[in-house]
Amino acid sequence: MDPEGAYTPNDIDIYYYKEPVVSVGNHSNQFAFSNEEKPLVFVANFFWGEEGGNNYKVFNRYANLTCRFSNDYGKSVTTEAIFETSPIGQFKKDNLPN
Repeated sequence: MDPEGAYTPNDIDIYYYKEPVVSVGNHSNQFAFSNEEKPLVFVANFFWGEEGGNNYKVFNRYANLTCRFSNDYGKSVTTEAIFETSPIGQFKKDNLPN
């Protein structure tokens, strides 16, 4: 605020997002060895275009996509995630990642 109590423009953009919902039981692989790298595909609802939902352009630019996995012994691993549309590789420009 300035000395008169008014707020001044600061050119800071604030974005809010709705937390995506991941379909827990709907993934591509059931088993992987502990030292094996294997892609996992999860279906998620990002609420694109819904009232109070997410804006794809803002989400794609600023989101930090990660996945966290843990085992029965409490060990946790965090890895990068990527956006993709289903089916994978369809490359349709008007389809949003799901």
